[in-house]
This record gives sequence, C-alpha cells and structure tokens, in this order.
Amino acid sequence: MRACNIAAMSAASLRIAHHPMPSGQRRRRPPLVLLTSVMVTLASLGACVPRDTAPARAPLATEDHHGGTPRDPVHMPEAGAATDFARGKAEFERRWVPFPSIGGQWGRGPLSSADSCAACHPRNGRGALPGNTDQPGVLLRIGLGHHGQPDPRYGRQLDREGILGRVPAEGRLRIEWQERQLTLGDGEVITLRRPQANIDAAAYGPLEAAAVTSLRVAPALAGLGLLEAVDDAELLRLQAAQRSAGLGGEIHRVPDLERRISVTGRFGWKASQPTLRQQAAVAFIDDMGVTSTLFPADQCTAVQQACRDTETVRHPELQPAQLDALSAYLRTLSAPVPRARERRGEALFNRLNCNACHAPVLHTTHPHAPRIHPYTDLLLHDLGEGLADALREVGARGAQWRTAPLWGLAQAVPDDNGLRLLHDGRARDPQEAILWHAGEAAPMAAAYARLPREERAILLRFLQSL
Repeated sequence: MRACNIAAMSAASLRIAHHPMPSGQRRRRPPLVLLTSVMVTLASLGACVPRDTAPARAPLATEDHHGGTPRDPVHMPEAGAATDFARGKAEFERRWVPFPSIGGQWGRGPLSSADSCAACHPRNGRGALPGNTDQPGVLLRIGLGHHGQPDPRYGRQLDREGILGRVPAEGRLRIEWQERQLTLGDGEVITLRRPQANIDAAAYGPLEAAAVTSLRVAPALAGLGLLEAVDDAELLRLQAAQRSAGLGGEIHRVPDLERRISVTGRFGWKASQPTLRQQAAVAFIDDMGVTSTLFPADQCTAVQQACRDTETVRHPELQPAQLDALSAYLRTLSAPVPRARERRGEALFNRLNCNACHAPVLHTTHPHAPRIHPYTDLLLHDLGEGLADALREVGARGAQWRTAPLWGLAQAVPDDNGLRLLHDGRARDPQEAILWHAGEAAPMAAAYARLPREERAILLRFLQSL
C-alpha cells in the first residue's frame, strides 16, 4: 500500500446516511454518483486505496522440537510458497476501516473491537489485558446463561468501538481484580487473583437478566497449522486412555460451516472452531465486523438502528481469496522453539500426572512433522467452578476448557499483568495457572501445592523452557 499524503482519518470520520432497512436485508451500495465523488475526493487528498501488497520474503518453516533442540525443520517446498506466505502476512496486518474512511480497506463494521488481526495478536502473540484504557486483544463474550444465545441488545460480544457521531460504541470494558490467598504445603503464601469484568457507559440499555459474560484474552498463534494436522484418531486414542484413567477428556464436536457436518473442534478456548479458516472468519465478524462467505450477515442487533443503517461497498467484505491467504499464513507459522529442557522438572511434571492432559507428543498427518510436542490433548476438560464462566459455547459447558498448549511459554513476554495465562489472563505466571486448576485437575494442583519449594521451582523452570 503506498504511503498516504495526509494523516489517516478516523474510522468514524466519513459516513453516508441511509434509510433504515427491513431486518436481514443486505446493505445497498451507495449511489454511483456519490461513490464516484467520494473516490475523487480521496484521490485528490492522496488517500491510500487498499491493494494487495506484501513483503518480498518471509520465513517459511515450522519445526518439530524435542529434547530442547530443534530438529526436522518443516519447509514449504511448493512453488510460490514464499509469495503465498507474504500475501497471508499482508492480510494478517491489513487495517480495516468503515466505508468510506481513509487509511485501510473498506468493510470494517460500524461496531467492532479491533481494526486488524495483528492488533489483537501483536507479533502473532497473546493479547494484552487493558490497563487504564481499552485495547484490542481482550474480549468480553456475552451469552444468555447456559443456553449461550446472544444478548438481544449486545449480541455475542461487547464492541467497544463505533463511529464517532454516528454509531455509539456498545460500552467500555473495566476490569476489577478480586484476590485471595492460598497457603502451600510448606507454608508459602500465594496470592491468586481473578478479573471481574464490568461494562461502563452501556449505550443500548442493560444486559438481559439472564446474560453472563466471559473475559477472553487472544491466544498466541505459533504452531497452529500443526495442531490442525493432528488426526482425529489420535484424539480418540487420548480420550479413551483418559477415560480408562478416570479423567473426562472430551472431543468437542462442532459444526463445520463449509462442509455442513459435525467435526472435531480444535481452536478457541473451548475448542469451538474446527479449522483455521473458520476460526479466522469468526474473528473477522466478531472482532472487526467484517463479513465473509462463512458469516455473510452483519452483527447489528434490532435495537442498534444506527448500526443497521450504515452503508458498505460490497458483501462479503472479506473476499474468499483473502481468507484463503490468511488461513495459509496461520498454517505456516513456526512452532515455538524451546530452551534447554529441565529434565528433573519434566520428571516431576510426569509424576504429578500433568502429562495426562498436557500430552507431550501428538502425531499428525503433516508430511514433514509426524510428531509434535505442544503439550495439549485438544480435548475439553472440566476445570472446576473457580475457572467456570457460566457461558455455554457450542455445547461446551462453562467449566469446560480446551487443554491449553504449553509450548511457547519460553517466548511469552510478561507485561504489567504478568504472562496473562488462562482464558482471561488472570494467571501472572505458570504457578498461578496450576493453582487455579480444579475439577478433573484438582489432584494435580493439590500435589503441586504439596511439593517443597525447591521442587516447585524445578517444575516451573521446566514449564518456562517449553
């Protein structure tokens, strides 16, 4: 994209008024004369007209790591792979703006939470919890109790950005921390905390009485293509082994919207999406308000009339080729590189039976990475009421969470809120994350709490080497 000759205007700066439409009707194209006038005006100002651009080169390897040293690099031998990767990276970083604003590709929704994939996943990493101001990378999911239906006023998610002077943002997110102390077996006192999400300046009235909310931090993206390549038979084997050991690991069956069948969920905090393509399309519609062939309808609710009245240039706003490129990019992101392994810590990890769910080895159908080491089983587990959010998601209960992969902890960068582990970022380090485990994982957490301080330190060094 060529440089702009003027500063990028606010995503809310230019809008075209339109009369209300019947529910479900697609937004009409603006009149050709008015659209032409807008384009001429933008050109005269030196505005950026979005087009496909990409860096000349990009890394093209995922890696299979074991024993603390990388091996079996997975290169992309197909012709044009470097170009495909670069195109996908460009889509990942592309800024979206509402029509007809300047400074990005038109199509961002009148209500949204972010303007790009990279905004929520800086450097393909985890999102950050907001401090004094809202920021992308942390989302507030909303649903009607155990049924998980959208709130009639706010939908599935709190959108904290609107269009200045035209479409009010749904509200502001404010987080308060609740703390409690836990005494470990050797007398050390640990302070655990959990976030309480609050909605300030709610623009469309109160949530329904039955509504519940769940704070979610955007996860890191490294190695996702290898997780997508894990065969269903491998997950069935893990599920059967856990059942025989008294654990309740559960494959989450979810809809594949393109094939119109029920398949294994793998992505998201509750394994609610089956493929990277569908996961990306969900993020576009929920986080940026950008429609696609998978989600062709805007998310404006019945009471959000100003949102419903806004114009766009086309549907779907995200073209299939763009979604293809982004999906390919996500599939080729490198797996995390571990540090030198703490062998004594690994032995403790196995002794406490943590490896039952955080499986050290998974077999894949990937031709260059038949064995990977993400430390997850991709199954749902009941982790107890302390982590439950009461929000049902595609059938997963509030206390059920997909086993989080542990690879990448060595590369995790702390901020003012620590490492932001677990679904809502409450855990500032691996120790806090362990101590929040309950439900099926209660025996493992209790065994960890009984370890002497020296052994806990050894185990934590192992986790931070992954």
